[in-house]
Amino acid sequence: VMATNCLTYLCNDLLKGKGKIAVVEGIPGSGPAVERNAAYDVVLKDFPEIEVVARQAGDWSRASGLRVIENVITANPDLNGIHFDGGEMALGGIQALRAAGFSDDDIKNGQPFLTGMDNYNGWLGAIEQGIGKFTMLHPPRIHGWVSVQTLVQALMGQELPKLTSLAEYQAQVMPDNAATFYKSDQPDDYWAL
Repeated sequence: VMATNCLTYLCNDLLKGKGKIAVVEGIPGSGPAVERNAAYDVVLKDFPEIEVVARQAGDWSRASGLRVIENVITANPDLNGIHFDGGEMALGGIQALRAAGFSDDDIKNGQPFLTGMDNYNGWLGAIEQGIGKFTMLHPPRIHGWVSVQTLVQALMGQELPKLTSLAEYQAQVMPDNAATFYKSDQPDDYWAL
């Protein structure tokens, strides 16, 4: 759901179904990356006028996000949007855009639009500033809490549903509500929730 919502927001809400984008993916072969990439494939079929000029692994690291966007923006300086599989990669991508001559005002004005996934605090700060445009919270502490709670319930013999939804914890974050989630007194790698 998160991957679908985030990429759809870029393609539909920000780009109105037209433009050139890049997608910076997670670690190849990892479960979350495989599921997200499959969701991206489905979303992109609905937007035939969106040209994907690059889909590259950014390994969920700032250094890889920087490297990928350095290469992509050199070949495609007219890129309209970039979607990042994670907030730390997005911060690396922002560094690469700045080094390539894109100002924060350029990026805030959609040259290019930036979306991503998760609640990495530095990324939430970029969204609060208007540099990033959209993310969905991916709260690992809550995932852990629900997992342990479910395990305890199972060990106590309680009957449990086959699936447990965490959708109620996956808030959409945009510049107008990012201050609710961004913790300015915490480091970039702090995860809200």
